[in-house]
Amino acid sequence: MILPCKCNNKGIIATDLLDTKTKKLVVEVFEMRNRVALANMTPSPDAAQNYILAVEQVVKLIEKQREKLEAKHDKNTQ
Repeated sequence: MILPCKCNNKGIIATDLLDTKTKKLVVEVFEMRNRVALANMTPSPDAAQNYILAVEQVVKLIEKQREKLEAKHDKNTQ
């Protein structure tokens, strides 16, 4: 997994492309994944489901913000 703050020397976390809430969720999801990976354990079904729900929430937030950026870009290029 790529560190959200290390990708391309800046990372998505270091930019202003995401709002604070989304950045926090990206970091939390990354940390959840690392806790399981470092412990070298299999998560319970409930924990796995919670992780998947958190990832889905982050993806939806990022998609919404991307749509806003694209709309803003389209408006500025017209």
